[in-house]
Amino acid sequence: MKKMINTLFAASMLTSFAAVPLTTIAAASPLTAIQTEEKTYEAEKITDLDTIKNMINDFIAESKISLKVIANEKISEKYADKYVFLRWHTKNANDYDKFGEFLWKNNIDDKLLEFIPFDTDEEGNELTRISELLYYYVKDNNIPATVFGVDPDFIENKVTVEYYWKNEDVTEQIKAFLAENNIDTSLVSFAVEEAQEVDTTLKLTVVEIRDNTLVLKPDKDSFISKNYSRFTLPTKYLDNAEPSVGMKLDVDYGAGSGILSTYPAQFSNVKSVTVLSETADIVKGDANLDDQADMADVVLIMQALANPNKYGENGSDFNHLTGLGKLNADMDGNGLTVGDAQALQKILLGM
Repeated sequence: MKKMINTLFAASMLTSFAAVPLTTIAAASPLTAIQTEEKTYEAEKITDLDTIKNMINDFIAESKISLKVIANEKISEKYADKYVFLRWHTKNANDYDKFGEFLWKNNIDDKLLEFIPFDTDEEGNELTRISELLYYYVKDNNIPATVFGVDPDFIENKVTVEYYWKNEDVTEQIKAFLAENNIDTSLVSFAVEEAQEVDTTLKLTVVEIRDNTLVLKPDKDSFISKNYSRFTLPTKYLDNAEPSVGMKLDVDYGAGSGILSTYPAQFSNVKSVTVLSETADIVKGDANLDDQADMADVVLIMQALANPNKYGENGSDFNHLTGLGKLNADMDGNGLTVGDAQALQKILLGM
């Protein structure tokens, strides 16, 4: 009978861990509202263009990501000495993440980087020519839009211009430019920037604290979670509240350019921060914070214990164990050990 009870208990635990998203077990504390004046946070960053170019070239050679630094002579003289120009060869989300993390860890000012939508080595291609013309036209005239080269995520065999909501007149302005330059308008499509159509308040959870910076995970159901897995926010925005791992926040950021696309993404304007809860919701076994417990969590626990400099808290690896992940992984509440990985593995295997 005792063996049967243990088996049933293990089976029920397996169902809750492996088959469905995990539920949380901690209640939220009373709400605390913290209002801040609108601020802009800028850490001291590397701004010398030659230094940035050399660092990026070294990183490309080492990491083998599909990125290229464009020579100044292939860029308009008007901008050649103002930015570092880059071109992605292929679309690879893992490469994007690696490069974003590199910029963040090396404190490189990403506002000095320009990603061009055309191949400077490809001559005689009409779509490439259109991409280049539109890129400089948009930049010269400060038009609130982004030009993409031929991109299968939008419309194949067309140059895509993505504009921000409430700027529908952009399409007419660009169509007029195309007509003036005898460019076939059927080769250009227009799309609305999705992120501009939604509310600018995000629900986030503090997953780790690095010096005076909070690393935050967006709510899994938020519109932004499909584009950004992490955000950073200086602790100064909490005013007198004591930061803690697992703390849940509402961050109201400035519309339009409120998010800098670095890794982790950064808020460039913050209007207010509301602390929703100071108590962590512990999701047992979910070491990698993907809202479920599986063998990937067992692997991460073992990696963090075996190689803490790379996979432990504040480790160098992109997918290192966070402070919140460590709390989730501590199955018995006695600190993270090999026993926690073994306990989780037994539950997953129904033992």
